[in-house]
Amino acid sequence: MDEKKGTSDRDLLISLAASDLKFASIFAEGARVSYRSGRIVEGDFAHLRALKFYSDVIRSLPQMESADRELYS
Repeated sequence: MDEKKGTSDRDLLISLAASDLKFASIFAEGARVSYRSGRIVEGDFAHLRALKFYSDVIRSLPQMESADRELYS
C-alpha cells in the first residue's frame, strides 16, 4: 500500500513541476512581449510570475528522486 502512495506522490510532484515549468515559460514569453511593446509594468509583473514558477520547481527538486531530478536540472 505504501508503494502505491509513494508512486502517486512521485507522479504528482513530477506533474506539478512540469506544470510550473509550462507556466513559467508562458509568463516569460508574456514578459518579453510586454517589454518589447514598452509596457514595463506588465512586463515586470510577468517576469516576477515567471521567477515564482521557476523558483517553485527549484524548491521541489530536493524532494524528487535523483533520476527524476536530472530531468529538471
